[in-house]
This record gives sequence, structure tokens and C-alpha cells, in this order.
Amino acid sequence: MVKLIPFPKEEYRRYLEALNYYQQEDYLSARFAFQSIQHVPGFRSLITKPFIMTLIALKDFRTAYRWIEDALAMDPGNEDELIESYIYTMIQEKKYSEAIELIYLFLEAWDLSDELKKALYKLKHLAKACRRKDEIEQRLNQIKFTYHDGLVELIRHFDDFDIQTHESLILDIFQDPYADPFIKYQLLER
Repeated sequence: MVKLIPFPKEEYRRYLEALNYYQQEDYLSARFAFQSIQHVPGFRSLITKPFIMTLIALKDFRTAYRWIEDALAMDPGNEDELIESYIYTMIQEKKYSEAIELIYLFLEAWDLSDELKKALYKLKHLAKACRRKDEIEQRLNQIKFTYHDGLVELIRHFDDFDIQTHESLILDIFQDPYADPFIKYQLLER
């Protein structure tokens, strides 16, 4: 006789609720909802990625690492996605050098799928870009020229920077002999 396993309706409802919280960026509620169903067989693999992203959003990196490590031990078939998540977590924690070293280690040591290789190269680029952005922001925080405060704010928000709107300010900076060379370099680079 075949033993029938009842469908976990309540747990599935809780899973949908957790996903809804996650999509609405209510990460604290999503975390509790995901944790309430993590013990149910079959749900752990479903919630792995959104739960890890929830933990990263909450900056609970230690739990994210532990969750990924446990998932690697329990479900090695999902290894590529878990490796990506682990390195992405490192980048979000601003452990750029360690993430890049781990990426090089994976690329040199293992026979990887093409998808994972592409993902690792993207993560390496992301880590370098984030590190560079943090270094620029740190340097800009050190600049104490009060008459450059407006420019410092513009540089911090370079993604939304409109050169035509601020053309006269940029020309003034290039002509100012006391302007910080780092600012000039960043403007020239843009």
C-alpha cells in the first residue's frame, strides 16, 4: 500500500506570504516567514535564494553565510547558485579583496560550468567596481574644501550627473589651481 503524504497547505500559504513580503521589501517580515517554513522538506531549496537576499538586505551576513554553507552540505546539486550567493554576500559585506581571491581560486582550481564562469567574471567586475566606488567616496569624505561642497555632492552622485547642466562649475574647477587633483581626475574620467 502506498503511503500518501498530505500537501502542506499551511506551509505553502506561508511560503507565498514570505515571497510577498520579500517582493514588497519588507525584509524583516519575510525573514520570519521564511524561517517558519525552513524545516519543511522540499521548501528549503525553494526559499534559499530569496531568503539569502533577505538576509543580505538586513545585513545579517553571518546567518547568510551559515545558510549557504548548510545548503551546500544538504543540496550539492545547487552548488553553482550557492557559490554565486556566497561571493555576492562577501561583496555586499564589502569584503572585496577576499571575494576576488575566492573568485580566482574557483576559476583556477575547479572545472566549472560555463554559466558559473560567466557569473564569477561578473562578480569579479562587480567587486572591483564596488571597491573603487567606496575608495572614491572615502577620498571625497576627506576633502575639506568648503567651496567645493557642491561639487563633492555632484561627484558622489555621478550616475545622475548631467555635464551640460554643470558645465560652468566644471570649467571653474579645472581653472582653480587649489582644486583637489582627485576631483579634477574624476571629472576628466567622466
